[in-house]
This record gives sequence, structure tokens and C-alpha cells, in this order.
Amino acid sequence: MAAEPQILADEACWKRIGIHGDRSCPDLAEHIHCRNCPVYHAAGRRLLDRPVPEDYRAEWTARLAEPKPVLDADALRLMLFRIADAWLALPAAHFATSLAPVPVRSVPFRSNRHFLGLINDGGELRLCFTLEHLLDLRRQSAAEDSRRAFPRLLVMQARNHLWTFPADEVQGIVRFPRSALQDPPDNLAKAPGVCTAAMLEWRGQPVGLLDVERLVDRLQEALR
Repeated sequence: MAAEPQILADEACWKRIGIHGDRSCPDLAEHIHCRNCPVYHAAGRRLLDRPVPEDYRAEWTARLAEPKPVLDADALRLMLFRIADAWLALPAAHFATSLAPVPVRSVPFRSNRHFLGLINDGGELRLCFTLEHLLDLRRQSAAEDSRRAFPRLLVMQARNHLWTFPADEVQGIVRFPRSALQDPPDNLAKAPGVCTAAMLEWRGQPVGLLDVERLVDRLQEALR
């Protein structure tokens, strides 16, 4: 009895007389499907137990012998986003979440050029600001801006409060070595109200790393 299933398995009987063939196998009525047949099981075991090709073994030996990449434990994790024409960054630890754009409700006698109003975040009201005006960022005309981007509302956490502001595009969290930090230009570093602590380069574009404490000071001033 054992020899006959062996012969049939070698001939891939399931393709000839089994479920994938003409279904003339006399055992098909008992097993219903070839996957329930011991011949099919035996063929599967032989497939898994077949000798490993020498080049396959050598390929994996070389791959496993490669040194593992060393992650820079001191690297900066920054949230990158674009507002108007400027790419900006903030420490990722200060970001709570990002939201799809929602309507902003102005607050009578409080909303102004920097403080837009309130948004509803899942039943919680959040203060919403615009960094475009607060940081005096430039924006080219909409006709010239052909970039495909998806605006988001970013929620930043600092000083036990959540601060929300819209971004035209969000790249996400990117790691930078600390050696990539550069001092901002003198005219930018000495300008009053500027929140740029350092400069970075990402994909050939300058990125301004914002100082969280100075930024929150500006946000609080906008509420007065």
C-alpha cells in the first residue's frame, strides 16, 4: 500500500486525477479534497525536507555574516513639516498627534492674526494657531505651487498644554545626527521674535529647527 501512493506522488497525481485534474482518483470520494489525502501530505513533507542547494546556503551564510547596521543612539528624532514655503522641524517628543483638517471656530474678541480659534478634536476643544503668520513665513502664489501635498493639523504638547496649528505638508519623523545641526544665519538668529534654534538640510532643502520654549512664548503672547 505504501509503494502505490509514492508512485502517484512522484507523478503529482493531484494534477492528473485529483482535484486539479479530471477527478477520476478512486480515493477522492473518501478524502473530498487532495489536501486531505496522505499522498499529498507525503509530497509536502518531501518538498520541505529536500536538500538545500549549495548556492542558497552560501547566499544566506554571507547575508547573516554581514555586520548589523549601528544606529546612532544620540540621533535627533524630529517631526518635519512644511508651512507655506518653509520646511520646519520640532522634536518628535513634543508631538501628540496629527489630525485631518477640521473647521476652526473663531473666538469673539480673542481670535486674531495668530490665534485662529478653537477646533473640536474628538469632543475636546483645542487652541488653534497659525505659524505662517506667527513666524512671518513666505508663501508663493497658489498658481505657482504645483506640489501635491496633504494638509494636516499638528498637535504639539508643551508646558502641559496642547497647541494645534495647520501644516501644508507633513513628512513625519526623521532621524538626524546631531552633527547635522548648523547655526542659523546671523540676521535670522538676531531677529526679534524668531524661533529658529538651528538649521538642517534635508533632501537638499534647508530646514529650520524651532525652539519649543520660544515658540510657546510666542503662542502665549498671541492669546493676550
